[in-house]
Amino acid sequence: MRVLVISDEIRSMVDDVVKYCEQQENWYDPRDKKPGWINRLPGNNKNMTCEIPDGYRCVFSFTIHPSGVYRHLSISAPTEGLYPHPQAVYEIAKLFKFTERDGHVAPPFPDGWLVHMHPGDHINDQCVVVAQLTDLQP
Repeated sequence: MRVLVISDEIRSMVDDVVKYCEQQENWYDPRDKKPGWINRLPGNNKNMTCEIPDGYRCVFSFTIHPSGVYRHLSISAPTEGLYPHPQAVYEIAKLFKFTERDGHVAPPFPDGWLVHMHPGDHINDQCVVVAQLTDLQP
């Protein structure tokens, strides 16, 4: 079993990622295919990633979609064939400021959260993806 320990150092590291991603010039637009687009992919931008001890790799972005701007988080664990535990996903998502409509988070998974278990492929690790529509406008 993988342990999740959330220290002040982890909170600070996650806060740095969120602050970077909140800046509108750092929002991810998957339709942007201008030169250098591969380096703008959230998983390729070290400012949008962090590693939580005991093997949780997190990739975070504010992603532009035709329906709005989404808070978008993928969490992978290094053990092949295993997904991160749902309670760990929930706690990590709270660090990245996922909330319910009233501003409070309730046990997994609140209304309005889109959750997808990505099986992994030749490009991406097996992971859990969580997304939530924000009030931000592109």
